[in-house]
Amino acid sequence: MYDNSVADRYFSQDHQAFRQSLRNFVASEVTPNVDKWEATGRLPRDLYRKGEMGIQGVLFPEDVGGSDGDFFMQVVVTEEISRCGAGGVCASLGSHSIGIPPVVKHGSDALRQKFAVPVIAGKRLPRWRSRNPAVDRMWRR
Repeated sequence: MYDNSVADRYFSQDHQAFRQSLRNFVASEVTPNVDKWEATGRLPRDLYRKGEMGIQGVLFPEDVGGSDGDFFMQVVVTEEISRCGAGGVCASLGSHSIGIPPVVKHGSDALRQKFAVPVIAGKRLPRWRSRNPAVDRMWRR
């Protein structure tokens, strides 16, 4: 696998320090458990609560619990989580990136506190809903 562990024009020393920390986390806490999680079809809830790693909030502002990182911090998260080799883990840990950005950008402070803050902290999981009943039934399976 490509090893982008040297600071360059896109990835600063801060990016690389975060990358190394996240790489160690994935190697010790994610990859060894992938087969078990795939067999059960579920990720443990506490995986989302690993907020100290900054996985859920890297692109969000600090006032909602994010780390106010840049796009390349998100690239680091995507690359390093992908090292576990399980697309379901990557998709699940990244699922908040669909519904939470509009809440953070356009929602009232009350909405941000109610929905964005708990998801970014890993205390709640994001939900997706369609107005199409057939699609809703498919997602509930």
